[in-house]
Amino acid sequence: VVDIFRKKENDAAIKIQSWFRGCQVRAYIRIISKYWY
Repeated sequence: VVDIFRKKENDAAIKIQSWFRGCQVRAYIRIISKYWY
């Protein structure tokens, strides 16, 4: 039971990290495009 919980927790952490990274990338692209044009 603990292993399943730990795996779910790990999956959630990975999802949050990837989502956060995606937000950073989008913000970065927005800043670059603002200065680019």
